[in-house]
Amino acid sequence: MLSVDSLQYKVRKYDVTKCGKLVTNLDDRMFLFNDSNIVMYGDCSFYKSYFGQLRAICESGTWKTIGNCIEYSKPLEVQGVRLVNGSNPAEGRVEMKVFDTWGTVCSDDFGMKEAEVICRLMGYVHAKSVAVKGSYGIGSGPIFIDDLNCEDDASHINDCEYTTYHNCSHEHYVSVICTDCDNVEIHEGRILTYPVMKTVNASLTFSCNEGFALSGADTITCELSGKWSSSPPEYSKKCMNSSLFEFIPY
Repeated sequence: MLSVDSLQYKVRKYDVTKCGKLVTNLDDRMFLFNDSNIVMYGDCSFYKSYFGQLRAICESGTWKTIGNCIEYSKPLEVQGVRLVNGSNPAEGRVEMKVFDTWGTVCSDDFGMKEAEVICRLMGYVHAKSVAVKGSYGIGSGPIFIDDLNCEDDASHINDCEYTTYHNCSHEHYVSVICTDCDNVEIHEGRILTYPVMKTVNASLTFSCNEGFALSGADTITCELSGKWSSSPPEYSKKCMNSSLFEFIPY
């Protein structure tokens, strides 16, 4: 971890603020002034395998520093995986959440085996295809993984080989399209489950519109085969409930 406590400061005659020039054991190029020239921001991703932000604030003639640069390395503790900028949740740019921060995966050496692992992590049945070089837009944040290389039996990225010290640019993020269970269409009824998910073990529950009766299962589940556990229910017009009529003897 690169701590801001390790930063050192000194004043010179040509300094641009009343606090003097910020002198640090880190590379000066990672620090930028804001418009007011009283705050300097350091982007930790200037160093590969680090993320975070440092702030140096000029207060009463002295620099006050806040923040830490956090180093990440294999094995990563993945808190979440998502696909972004796609037309549906099963496609898009791959992003992973590590240390409560969303970052990206580099496309170097990324193929269908690696896509299968990503899709499995998200609960999808299989990977359908791989797209590279900004197909779903340019991401932001740390590049957590480069040179990902998985075998057929891998179920998690930590079962694979990869490096966190990347040589990737922001234009080379990887995107995947995963296979899920088919879309469900119903008539004279509605899906009660929200949001509608089509990943493995996801369930959909149905009900019918007023005046219609449901025929078939009212709940179906997406199975490992990529098929729903049964067909969506059908709906038919029903007679009025007999309880609405009262028999009155003569």
